[in-house]
Amino acid sequence: MEQGDLYFYEDRTPFSERLIWIVVAAVVAVLELKDFIKNFVNELKLGYYTEHGIKKMGRIGLRKILPHRGNALMIDGISYDPKKPDEIIATKRLRRWDPLFDGHFPDNPIFSGHFLEECMCLASAALAKLANENFKGLPVVAKKEGVSFENPARPGDLLKIHSQLIREKLGVFIFSAEILNQENRIVAKIEKLTGVSSVKKD
Repeated sequence: MEQGDLYFYEDRTPFSERLIWIVVAAVVAVLELKDFIKNFVNELKLGYYTEHGIKKMGRIGLRKILPHRGNALMIDGISYDPKKPDEIIATKRLRRWDPLFDGHFPDNPIFSGHFLEECMCLASAALAKLANENFKGLPVVAKKEGVSFENPARPGDLLKIHSQLIREKLGVFIFSAEILNQENRIVAKIEKLTGVSSVKKD
């Protein structure tokens, strides 16, 4: 072959084999779409859907247990294992166009530490509601201790917010929480987060 000549690869895979792979891919796509629709319908009706016994919620389900709306609902979804009732994992995808980045180090955007704290508070509030079926009122933060920030969170990061319920008594909840990025590096943590159930006023 002379330099500069184009080389065309000839696929010698038998047509029947290629057809089998096309059919398999189509079946997998249909099954995934079916599961997606089923989960979406369940979340609309029940507020959650389950995968392998794990209760999951997106923003639709979160709106049923948290009072936050719009940009104030900063987490995208949660996973809750009823077999581990004192733990929850929430997720937050940091998108480049997220308005929460506006004006915060515009030449080198960093997700604000205040918003990181709020993500941990929201995950903990969801845990309080799911771990205690008799929870009444609104979940509010009373005190935060041992707050630290270890790695910056930037556009494109996928954050996992872990919250653990340490104890609960008379409507007072004590949590510890931390945020990890997609590289499993700690982004932020709260050693002790105190929340209470506030009676909703008409």
